[in-house]
Amino acid sequence: MNGNNYFIKLIMLLIDDELILLYGFGSLTNQKAYGWKEKVGNEKGQYIFKSILNQKDAEIFFDKLKHPGKIILNKKEFMSPELFYRETVLCNDGLKKEQGPINKSKKLTELWNTKKDDLFNKIKISVDYNKMSDIDNYKSIYKLFTWIRDESGINLFSEGYRLGNFEIYYSLDNENDFRIDTHKDCGLLKTTVRKLEEFEDNLIVNCLSKHKMRTIINQTKIFLPEEDLIEFTSKEPMSEVLIQIWNEENGDLIFSENYTLILSFSINIGLSSPIFKIKDDWTQKLIKSATNRKEYIEENIETISHIQYRDPISKENEYRNEIDYAIEKGLKIFSIFYRNYSKGVFVKNENKDGEIESFIKIRKFIEASGVYKVVIVDPYFSVIAAKKILTRISRADLEIIIITALDKVNPDIGEKSDKNQAIILKSFLENNSQLISPRLTVINISRNKRQAFHDRYLLRYHKDGSVDGFLLSNSLNSMGQFYPFVIAPMNYEVCLEVSDYLDEITKSILNEEDKSMKSEVLYYSKNFLPVEYEKEYKELLCLEWFNRWKTDENVIIIPKEEIQEAIFTIFEKWEKDSRIACIMLCSLNKFLELRNPYKILANTIGKDDKFIEDFLNEFFILAEQIEFSINHLKKGLYSEENQLYLFLSNKAKLNRAGNKNLIYYGGHIYYGPSWLRSGYNLLIYLNSKKYFDLMDKLKSPMMFDVLIYQLTSYDFDNDFYQTFIEEGNINIQIFFADYFFNRIGHNNNFFERYKKILNLISNDKLIIQLTRMISRVRFYLRIKPIEENDIFFIIFDWILDLFAKKVIHCSHEIVKDAMYYLYDSETISHCNLHYEIGRRISNEIIKDKFFESALDIAEKGLMEALIDKTNIDYDFKELNKIYVDILDQLYENESESELLNRIYKREDFETATEPELKNYNYDKWHNAAISAIKQLEILRNYINKHPNSNRAEKIFNNWDERVKLAWLP
Repeated sequence: MNGNNYFIKLIMLLIDDELILLYGFGSLTNQKAYGWKEKVGNEKGQYIFKSILNQKDAEIFFDKLKHPGKIILNKKEFMSPELFYRETVLCNDGLKKEQGPINKSKKLTELWNTKKDDLFNKIKISVDYNKMSDIDNYKSIYKLFTWIRDESGINLFSEGYRLGNFEIYYSLDNENDFRIDTHKDCGLLKTTVRKLEEFEDNLIVNCLSKHKMRTIINQTKIFLPEEDLIEFTSKEPMSEVLIQIWNEENGDLIFSENYTLILSFSINIGLSSPIFKIKDDWTQKLIKSATNRKEYIEENIETISHIQYRDPISKENEYRNEIDYAIEKGLKIFSIFYRNYSKGVFVKNENKDGEIESFIKIRKFIEASGVYKVVIVDPYFSVIAAKKILTRISRADLEIIIITALDKVNPDIGEKSDKNQAIILKSFLENNSQLISPRLTVINISRNKRQAFHDRYLLRYHKDGSVDGFLLSNSLNSMGQFYPFVIAPMNYEVCLEVSDYLDEITKSILNEEDKSMKSEVLYYSKNFLPVEYEKEYKELLCLEWFNRWKTDENVIIIPKEEIQEAIFTIFEKWEKDSRIACIMLCSLNKFLELRNPYKILANTIGKDDKFIEDFLNEFFILAEQIEFSINHLKKGLYSEENQLYLFLSNKAKLNRAGNKNLIYYGGHIYYGPSWLRSGYNLLIYLNSKKYFDLMDKLKSPMMFDVLIYQLTSYDFDNDFYQTFIEEGNINIQIFFADYFFNRIGHNNNFFERYKKILNLISNDKLIIQLTRMISRVRFYLRIKPIEENDIFFIIFDWILDLFAKKVIHCSHEIVKDAMYYLYDSETISHCNLHYEIGRRISNEIIKDKFFESALDIAEKGLMEALIDKTNIDYDFKELNKIYVDILDQLYENESESELLNRIYKREDFETATEPELKNYNYDKWHNAAISAIKQLEILRNYINKHPNSNRAEKIFNNWDERVKLAWLP
């Protein structure tokens, strides 16, 4: 690194009002000098001091560290640690890398703290070491030294000899004067060293290259002054290369650089399902009893997304040969003998934290990477345990085997029950098969007069062939609830013995070798079949009613003019058997050769009010009996049937980006007897208000599917649309907006009718209609070439103006919903929608709400624009401009203060410009650097628009150059 100034960082601890040095380092930088800055750490007494000093001041500071006396840091004093000076050495001068703030080969001056026992004793005082338990002491010390590692790159757990030291890093004399090229075009068999500067002296160049775990060349050549480059060649690809260069005259090392080339890579792919929520009685209980952890519970326990891992994608280049495969096979053969044991866990049962953390920990163990099968042995694995664990495992590719020992004793309350708990568990698993793991087996073992087994185990089988396991202190139904929960690792040999034992007892039971024990497979996912619906009544029971219309081919066909007579025939049978008569009326459409028999049937029946009332009463009873007996979840959590059920129950939201499938693919959801769907089709024409009342009560996916089919096949009067929109929940309202959008797109004349429908709807319902229509039209106009006669181009402003006029009369909740559904998938367009509407609204309070929403959208987009390199120039420039415009609209003369409060984060700039941070904590540095650059771009745009913005300009000038220098090598 070039430069004559020194960046210095000190990691310190305040103990009894005395600052002590835990570790520090300095390195050359080309940034400008600044005085000492102080930052407080995460825990009490933690301090970080840093500065950039010129060479003279830095040398004075280094000298003070060696001699007795006080040192002043930002008006704070600390006594010199009187460090021992060590002559200049080299670090990272070979293929083996040392941990530290700098990874490249450097000259290093070390100032050593030789009184490490005294220093560590002081540290123990700072954490009340002798006043706490052993585990608390361990955790406190561990947390402190983890903080030191994050802030310095030094891992004192493995390099404790650096505790209290101060290290000064210097560049090699010519570290930027050479370029190393590896040549893929010749199979990595050649490496070139090229001069970037002229040298008068001979240079000694060494090339050490490794491949397949061995050194393949270690050559030294003389680099003459007149030569621009030299080459090293080998007979095998150079996968690791270390180049070192010395000055021949004085023997000094002036350059050292190494490269590791990737010859193959493998990527694991996990296909994630949509995120969903499990809000059961257990999570509600946790939230109620631990309100301070509500968000944590919602995020980690209620939120689930199933992940199906696929075989990894591997890429191998042409340089791999038999030796590579032999190395890999040899390592794999002996991998199971490494026996790397997992750590155990101890969870205290404090308040509800014990129950929450116990679940989080056990799930983490079960879902660990590399595990393909788990066996849970728990004698009390009840329905409660199944709810907690099996419904919340995200690994869909994981094989899970549960071995339990349930009988008539309810393990959750410790009392005998009339029903065997194994039967209850079996029923739960079958009824919730789509929520639980698709690779699940549950086995129940029972013994005649005593419990089948007592201990609880978790065994994990890894893809590398190894097995590890844990002894569980509690059953999973009550883990961490009443007592502390311990997950204790077992020795590798013990795991194998337990695994063999489980195989033995299950096989002996299945083979009936042990007559006292019995085994039952409660659930096996591969063999599970959904429960069939009850069979329909045989048509033969009713066909005699219509014998007079039976043809010679034994087929019943009722002419249009005789429909009323057929209905009268059914009405005559009503008092004798209203159920059969109702079913027959619903099935009457089968015997009519008409395009839309339901409308004609409804018009014919509509002449008899008494018959209509009797039919509606009977049909509602029958529909309720069937619909309430159906578990839509059995078709699959993400099946359209279940999604529609959640949508109608207002437990799910329609996609803000559109729901094309709902509009175009109606008419394919079938369940229960066929007459039920026919009855729904009849009801929609007979009484649309009653149809919606029933759909609202039943939350029936098939009723909604019938509605879609009828809407897309036939036309209805305006009152029909008004009924559904006024009575429906927000999802129904949005669906109709999507429907109208498609109708207008296929028939321009329908827009005039749509305006008449809008006039029938109340403001609250109307505003959601318009919100959705505006969003759909904006998206359409954005992706389609605009033509002057395009109906949506013509009506867009009209819809915006109507929305702005009506929204001021709506409730706060409706306005909030409207802003949520006012959406476009492209950020700039999304932001502009809110901004454009805000400018049309007359009410200042609501206008500002839309401006604030637009500002939030733009700000979020600015955060993402620089991270996502696609369309960065356009997106960021446009969003930046819109963002500043909205700030001016909202805050006028206070816009500068608001801008700085929102986007200026000094800590990001401090982190981004800290030299060497990108070497030992790249993610922290890179994220801060991205944020800093983004902030500078926003500030630059604001300054250009507001030349008198003194605070913004001062901040910009202060950081702009330093951030640029931080990106330089």
